[in-house]
Amino acid sequence: MNIFTKKSPINFHRMSPVMMSVPISIIFIATSCMKKPDHNPDYGPEVPLSEIQKASDTGMPAIPDVIKKDQKISIDWFRVIQTNSPITFFQRADLVTMSQSKVSSDGGPGFCWSFLVKQRQLDFGTNTWKEAIDQFGPLAYPSPQLTDCTTPAPSSETITSLIKFNLSSTIQPKDLRSFTVKGLAAEAQAADPTVHYSYHKLVREEGTLPLLPALTQNPGWCGRFDSSGKPLCPQQLRYVRIGFNRVTHKEGQKDVIVTYRFTYSSDVPTYIYDWQPGDIFLTNQLESCIQMWVEVKEGDNAQNVPMRECMQVTDYQFGK
Repeated sequence: MNIFTKKSPINFHRMSPVMMSVPISIIFIATSCMKKPDHNPDYGPEVPLSEIQKASDTGMPAIPDVIKKDQKISIDWFRVIQTNSPITFFQRADLVTMSQSKVSSDGGPGFCWSFLVKQRQLDFGTNTWKEAIDQFGPLAYPSPQLTDCTTPAPSSETITSLIKFNLSSTIQPKDLRSFTVKGLAAEAQAADPTVHYSYHKLVREEGTLPLLPALTQNPGWCGRFDSSGKPLCPQQLRYVRIGFNRVTHKEGQKDVIVTYRFTYSSDVPTYIYDWQPGDIFLTNQLESCIQMWVEVKEGDNAQNVPMRECMQVTDYQFGK
């Protein structure tokens, strides 16, 4: 299955022509997710960020030696405003074109990877898609402990162009790491002294999910076969899911509550979620969602409505 052809399994059904044809301006406001705060809000049981990190890290750890040549993964980012149909606004499809095992400077295992990356971004103003296909790598992991990849790593300017993208003229560019626990921890560490974050209502669950629709069309998605060539892929996906609320406290402003949900699966191949010079972030994240209240303007009218924004793995194939 070639995810870089016109028959790509990337799913476009979430796009809503009606919603995309109406110009709207979205302004993030200081209200809670799905429930406006009262004058004496009770945010629920508070937990330290370290507990959230522990719940995430021990759930489904990423394994770098799983990343093999010909591994493929497709990811969609979509948004749901109020009860309207979801709108897919960004898509990425990665193909691993090279994978090498190395020994890092500290004697531990190291890896070099190259990728063919296809990206599609929706221009809300014109209701058209912008598309780019780029070759990235070799990327060294871990870095800087590993320095003997066969060719130099891409420049920081090239890498940054992959990480950040402009959603529309009315919405600020979003760093993809806002959809990860690691990104939230980095944001908290770099926060302005007048900003304080608290975390509440941590929940964790695990179980199994039905196969993604695209996987049902590819019986060999896991890359394991018996001696007769019969696929040995599971018929359900194991998962661990954590959820919690983050409250942003800033002097002189109302508190902002955002609800987060992260789902991981050991049946998803470890992949590079994003990368920056000297810092590659690996994950097997199947889905992540954030929910909040936003102000939506249509002409002279404005109203506060709930908004959910998610990233979701839609298809993949283990390498070999």
